[in-house]
Formats: sequence, C-alpha cells, structure tokens
Amino acid sequence: MSKSRFLICFILLAFAFSALSDGQATNQGQRRGVRPQRPEPSSAGVPPIFQRLYARLETVLDRWTTEIDRRWNGDLYNMLVPMASVLLANSNAGFPILRKENREFTRLYIQRLKELGCRGVQLDIQFPILDPEYFRFAKEQGLIPKDSPEDKDFLEFYKKVAEDVRSQGLRLSVESQVIFVQKTWSPLPVEPYYAEFEKAGEAGFAAYRQRKLAMAKLIAAELRPDFFTMEDEPDTAMSLTGIQLLKKRENYLGLVKELVDGVRPLVRNTTKIGSGIGIWISDWETWLKDLLKMDIDFVNLHIYPLEINPYASRDDIVPRTLKAADAAHQAGKGVAVGETWLYKTMAGDTTDPETIYGRDYYDFWIPLDIEHLRLIFKIAHFKKFEYVSPFWSSFFFSYLTYQEARGQNTAELKRRNNLRVFQNLMKGIFSPTGMAYRDIAAAGPRR
Repeated sequence: MSKSRFLICFILLAFAFSALSDGQATNQGQRRGVRPQRPEPSSAGVPPIFQRLYARLETVLDRWTTEIDRRWNGDLYNMLVPMASVLLANSNAGFPILRKENREFTRLYIQRLKELGCRGVQLDIQFPILDPEYFRFAKEQGLIPKDSPEDKDFLEFYKKVAEDVRSQGLRLSVESQVIFVQKTWSPLPVEPYYAEFEKAGEAGFAAYRQRKLAMAKLIAAELRPDFFTMEDEPDTAMSLTGIQLLKKRENYLGLVKELVDGVRPLVRNTTKIGSGIGIWISDWETWLKDLLKMDIDFVNLHIYPLEINPYASRDDIVPRTLKAADAAHQAGKGVAVGETWLYKTMAGDTTDPETIYGRDYYDFWIPLDIEHLRLIFKIAHFKKFEYVSPFWSSFFFSYLTYQEARGQNTAELKRRNNLRVFQNLMKGIFSPTGMAYRDIAAAGPRR
C-alpha cells in the first residue's frame, strides 16, 4: 500500500475510531515494600488546572498500593491472563469497522497487543449489531441507507477477527451488552429501536429478551470465545435502552438467567460464562449476591473511579473489589476485570463523562496510568483473577502533550491522538504506558 493511501486510511480510521473512543520473570528477591520509581510527568509538568486532581489521584493510588503491598505476599498467579480491549473492533464504532483498511489495522492491533505481553484480547460485541431485525427496522425507518451493511457482514468481520486472535495463539474474551445511544460514543442510530421495545410493553420486553438470546447464541456458536460475559453493567443497560420493564431488578436478573441458560448447552466445557457489574454502583453487593446464585463461571468487574467518597475510604473501589473477589471464590466462581482505566475525577469535580474521558489524552497522566495498572494487577495476582483487560488500550500507543492539545474539545483530541495511534501502530512504537504494561504482563506488577 502506498504512503499516500496509508495516510488516507489513517485519517478515515481516525474518524471511525473516534466514534468509539468518546463513545512474567517473577518478582522473587525484590524487597517487600520497595516500589519502583514512578516515571516523571512530561517535561512541562502537570498544568496548574490539573495539579489538585493529579495530587488527589496520586494520594489515592499510593494509599491503596501500600495497603495491597501490606496484605499481598508478592506471589504471582500464573493462571492470570493479561488482556486488552481491541478498540478497532468495538461494535459501538458501527459501520467503519467493516472497512477493508480497518480489517488490516485490527489484525495488526492484535499482533501489537501480543507483543506487549497480552495472552488474550477482548472484543465488545454489543446488541443489536448481530440482530437482523435491527437492520430491517433501521432501513425501513430511513435511519440508515438501504444499501448499508447488515448483521451478517458484522458476523463475518468478527469471525475473521476471532481467527486472527486464534492464529496469534491468544485467548478470546467477548463482552455483550448494548450499544450506546449517545452520538459521542456511537454513530449507530439505535435509540429508536430500543424505543420500539418500550412502546410494545410486555410483548416488547419479551421480543428484546428473545433477540438478545439469539445474538448471544450466535456469538457462542460462531466465535467460541474462551470467556463470554453476558450483561456487565446493569445501570448502563437500564439507562441506555429506556425499557422500563428492564429497570426492574427481577426482570434484569431474569434476562441474565435466560442468556446464561440458553448459551450454556452450546459451549459446555469450552467457554467460561460470566456476568458482571460496574463496581461503582451503590447496591453492588446485592447485585453480586444475585449473580453468584446463577450458573456462571466468573464475575466480571468493571473498575473505574478509585474513590467513591473521600470521607468513607472503606467503601472505595479497592475494598469493594477485594470483597467481591472473596465472595465469588466462596461461591465457587472466578473473577475477572473486563474494563478498567484510571478515571480522572475527584469529589466536587464534573460528572460529565465526555469531559472526564477527554482528560485521558494528555501525556502528563502517564505516571498515574501506569500506577493504576500496577495496582489492578497486584489485586489480580493477590486474589487470583481469571484475566484483566484494560479498556483504553489506544494509550498503549500514543498520548498528546498538553501544549499541543490544549483548547481542543474531546472530539478533536480523539481524532488527533487516534491518527498518531495508527501511525505508531504501523511503526511498532509504544507509549511509556504500553512499555510498562509489557513489563507488568511479563514480570508481574513489580513491588
């Protein structure tokens, strides 16, 4: 492919990728309690506007790292699978992921993740991307052009991606919930489709369950993932779909049970089935207890804000994660982290996710991003997790300096950084965070 064509591909894919990005040597012999020196922020340092937030996050990370170091004996759990999300194949990005150029870059992305020490990768295949009824509805309603690709095209794409994963000798994890309705996160017009289920009441909810089950069975039969998580953030699914009947706990849990029971016979002894929660939700323990009663093999935790309440640290994300792991093991289930990244917010700060995620692009966060990954992997080795899959894997390849990016909105930051991600992907260049992740995957989270 010529350089000019590559440049065009970079630009096209940067826009496509933006729809998503908005929307082991052992550690034996190392002295206990001695931690590696944290890399310094970029030469310009932390901008004044972020210094208070940076200091708070640093304090929280130090607190919980010290606590885990005190409790964990440093032994590595060799069954832990380091993973990362294949963002170029995330179904929220919609039709652009089907472009030939994206297919090539996705293959290369998987190769680079393996070079970083990943022993598995994760795909997010969200409803209704493999539901034929969605594409029929969207075309009839004029939401998408009549000649748009359909469910079968996305299925073929994912089958090829799964083949790429297997050819690299990697394990495959699939998560499946629902596509986002906000244009910031996905260009696919799915909100009117969700609204149809709500309009039809009980019959609509029954149709929703039936179509979700059909898609889950399709993923299980065609992709044969090693790990398959069905439904992972109850609050997110309830909010996005707007289906009132789904907002009832017993109905949501009934859906999860239908999915698990329907898929289990198709993948018995080949796929570990899971379901999960965002560990930030207030009633997380009740949700966890209900899920652990089901025929699942593991609980999938999504970990984002480390600090829930600065005045109640015993209820922070780390203590919750440790308690969840103990409860799961006591119930004979495994534990995994299907999503995590350092969520750059604090008490009294904005709650707008677009603004918060927009902060990720600045390279002065690199030292804290690395510390966050080390902390999560220490917990994972300590509590013997199945796998850990950081979500924003694009930052393994590139960040932006604050000086070159200040004043730009989140969409502009995404496009600019994603272009650099593709360029570095081609050259095999990794960010300091990517290099640190390689060390963590290979040697464990050094103390």
